[in-house]
Amino acid sequence: MNTFNCTEIDETVGLIAGGGLLPVEFVTHAKNIGIKKIVAVGFENCTSRDVIDNVSIYEQIGVGQLGKMIKIFTSNGVKKVLMLGSLAPKLTISNIKFDFRMVILAAKTRDRRADSVLGAIANE
Repeated sequence: MNTFNCTEIDETVGLIAGGGLLPVEFVTHAKNIGIKKIVAVGFENCTSRDVIDNVSIYEQIGVGQLGKMIKIFTSNGVKKVLMLGSLAPKLTISNIKFDFRMVILAAKTRDRRADSVLGAIANE
């Protein structure tokens, strides 16, 4: 996986925000160092209100909506994206609806381990 290095504080940064404190800490730190625009996608009953209220743009998506997520980021000029936070196992397997792009990605992924799937998403 690539390392994340934000060299331009005026560049737009993307965030896939799961639960927990890590996404909140990132948003706070990014604002403190002067990053002006954070575009975040998150998940119902998962992403903290502290993230939602403190990013430039927030969109809620369903787990498995890879195409929608990519469209949100590209339409907002995002070139760098971080995945931070956790997803409850129930959230990932209950009521999951894969969009076409996610179905194609899943078919190309060697195995179904979390690190393999997340790595494949990151490479998209």
